[in-house]
Amino acid sequence: MIRASTLHSNPQAVLQFYSKMRREGASPDGFTFNFLLESCRRTCKDAYGMQVHGHIIKLGWASCNKILDTNLAMMYVDCGQLKCAMQMFDKVPQRDVVSWSAIIAIHARKGDIDHALRLLDCMGSSGIHPNEVTLMPIIQAIAKSSALTLGKQLHNFIDRSPYIRKDTYLSNAIVYMYAKCGDIDKARWVFDGIIEKDVWSWSVMIEALAIHGHGEEALRVFSRMLKVGVLPNEVTLLSVLSACSHSGLVSEGRKLFREMNAKYGLVPRVEHYGCIVGLHSRAGLLDEAQELVWGMGERPNGLVWRALAGGCMAYGNVEMAKDACQLLLELDRDHVGDYVLMSNVYASVGRWKDVERERSMVDMLGLKKVRGVSAIELDDHGYLSTLKNKNDHGRMCR
Repeated sequence: MIRASTLHSNPQAVLQFYSKMRREGASPDGFTFNFLLESCRRTCKDAYGMQVHGHIIKLGWASCNKILDTNLAMMYVDCGQLKCAMQMFDKVPQRDVVSWSAIIAIHARKGDIDHALRLLDCMGSSGIHPNEVTLMPIIQAIAKSSALTLGKQLHNFIDRSPYIRKDTYLSNAIVYMYAKCGDIDKARWVFDGIIEKDVWSWSVMIEALAIHGHGEEALRVFSRMLKVGVLPNEVTLLSVLSACSHSGLVSEGRKLFREMNAKYGLVPRVEHYGCIVGLHSRAGLLDEAQELVWGMGERPNGLVWRALAGGCMAYGNVEMAKDACQLLLELDRDHVGDYVLMSNVYASVGRWKDVERERSMVDMLGLKKVRGVSAIELDDHGYLSTLKNKNDHGRMCR
């Protein structure tokens, strides 16, 4: 019953069954605790997970079951408790592919790609072969940091390895990684090589083209997708609308937005409204953009209002921008970016006293603007199969 509740992501039922089990005198074993930890991982309930960990220690199951120790560490990883996860991994004496994958995921999620790649190299040196699960967190971290050189090296490593299954899921991630790293040609090449493209393959490629401003090509890819019989989902349509928005394809975006429900049976969500409002705002169609906002089926969020305010700034409509920013502040009065946005609106029409007032408001509230940061790659060498010093290998493996 605990396993069934875990598979159906019902943590309340899991807890109730476990409590009843203990009240009736039945003793849990490693399987029971593994299912409890899986429930914590699925729902990211770290407080619940800590209580389960306490029971594991109390009932004598700590450090006597490698799978259980690994699942404890994975639970802490998925719940964002990386320090606790590292402490658990230090107690695993013999690491298998699951243990290695989890410890690599810890460093990848922290953004420490160098350390994650060194551990990947160390994993291979210890005779354990990585799989797709091992590599996914590293690919995601590389995409987030736009480290193109490391991305290419990791892709070469994947192509050379006979132990890694080059499935559609992994290929989709590689396409997205190249797109985020700025190499749209390589993203196209990997996409074209996917034999069994699913809806996510098409969605990722469309988003990649949208990121790089290739709106018309994104629409052509969307048409190809429909011709081969793959139906879009909400993410696909969000990517196409984003492509239209960033490329100024107003009529195409309007048509697609109308067809979402009528043709594809998908109800537009607030993210779709954010794209279509941004499309109209960038084109200077501010009245139409405002009508779309007020016609939404759910309450507009900050994304929608910022899209409208940004268009107002570009076209000097101060009054509409003030209304949008006022509603933004009602959602969150501590978001410093909204004060900066209003200040920029006033600056665009030369109202410097109003600019000063907005900036003074930021100082009075004690808000701090996060500084912009840029990063570049300084060299072309990576960390896959490059560690020569045996002492380095030993230190990293520990």
